[in-house]
Amino acid sequence: APASTSTFPLGTTAVSCTATDAAGNTSPSGTLTVTVRDTTPPTLAPHQDVIAAQQSSQGAVVPYALPVADDAADPSPAVACDPPAGSTFPLGVTTVTCRATDAAGLMSSPMRFDVIVQAGPKPAAPTIVADVPRLTNRSAASFELSVEPNVLVECSLDGLDHLVFLEPTR
Repeated sequence: APASTSTFPLGTTAVSCTATDAAGNTSPSGTLTVTVRDTTPPTLAPHQDVIAAQQSSQGAVVPYALPVADDAADPSPAVACDPPAGSTFPLGVTTVTCRATDAAGLMSSPMRFDVIVQAGPKPAAPTIVADVPRLTNRSAASFELSVEPNVLVECSLDGLDHLVFLEPTR
């Protein structure tokens, strides 16, 4: 017979038991059934929002990776999202709701993220229009970036912890 602290797998396990007293007398064996059920629903990891550029007057076909699901008993719970990946999303913000279901039929709490379809194409990456001098033994350098109107510019330089920016010109 297994010890009273034994761990049993999911499902039904038959256990045979006998008892022996201090005098050495042994009882006839008896059988009991231990049933272990999965009662823990899966969980979903957070998913970052997805940004896409408008492709047509209907919006954009937006593929996205499914969120990662975890479950104590099922190594690969099924994940479903609504609207599904590859759907046509309208211009603006659409909330996607996802759930995971494990082999026992238990369902996760909903996990949500936004698909944001922006009007027009994604902004182009800024381009450097002047050579940036090497910073060896120099305390300052200047350069210009060319960007589209209404585009936020964020810059960083490796090894520098302080940058000074002048008012951008367009």
